[in-house]
Amino acid sequence: MAVKTFILLALLILPSIINAQSNKEAFSIELKLDKTNFAFGEDVDVIITIKNISEKRDSLTWDEFYNIFGCNVTLVHNSDKTSFCVCVMATMDSIKYKIFQSGESYSTQLPASGICGNISPGEYAIVNLLNTGSYTIETYCAKVINRGTNKEYSKRIKSNKINFYVNPPDENNKKIYKELQNIVGYTLEEKRDSVYMLPVAQKLDEFIRKNISTYSADIAYSILRLIAINIYSLRNDYVKLSEFYLMNKPNGSQVFSALFRIYDYTYRGTKNKFDGIAKIEEYVILYPGTEIEREGKRLIEFAKQSEDKIY
Repeated sequence: MAVKTFILLALLILPSIINAQSNKEAFSIELKLDKTNFAFGEDVDVIITIKNISEKRDSLTWDEFYNIFGCNVTLVHNSDKTSFCVCVMATMDSIKYKIFQSGESYSTQLPASGICGNISPGEYAIVNLLNTGSYTIETYCAKVINRGTNKEYSKRIKSNKINFYVNPPDENNKKIYKELQNIVGYTLEEKRDSVYMLPVAQKLDEFIRKNISTYSADIAYSILRLIAINIYSLRNDYVKLSEFYLMNKPNGSQVFSALFRIYDYTYRGTKNKFDGIAKIEEYVILYPGTEIEREGKRLIEFAKQSEDKIY
């Protein structure tokens, strides 16, 4: 009788144990900020760390042909305005299918301003910014369970919640931002007119040089980057501005864009990407311990892995 009772209990308990083990999280997601108070116009880059907490190799990528995975972001502004955004992240691994070994973690930046920004300086000068006020942010990534079977489904792996605050600009920075708004208040038709946009680009160049120490200069540089892409005659001047930016703001938010423009310009001039890489290596040596060094090394890694293709 005792043996039969034990067997019966085992049959009842075993499915629960198996189910509990199968529902055990395979990954953890942690969000972190170095600070919680930000100036108006400052980039809010959240550090997201994804870790394989299971005892086996696993992946979050959609399938074996990708080295990217997406995370859905929820951003609540002033407790009542909620934004839902998607951030697609790519690993720098040379293999396409990102495999996490047991205990392995991967950290990168989740650009909250860029993907969830709720204002722009102009209707057609779209650079996402976070308006002043308090924010709460969290995210989740999807993990496919039973991949390739008729029982396949997607499971949400949620992160922790973190809070931060964007301060209103002081009177001087408010005046500077207003000047930028006046420069980029063009219409859609004007934006499509390269003749009209040439003096706009010149004004932005002057604005950046005059206000290089402000966050508005970073915003203006980002706007000018999009204009210069479409107007070939601006490329030389834009490269010179990029050199100016790096020299005066080695820890600025637009460092990677400035470095890439210099790399691309050099590459186009010689038709040899290694000349572009050598140019960026010069910057890495000249600016140790800065964003130029960090982003320069990242760009060099990307360039070495990329095909011989002019962008």
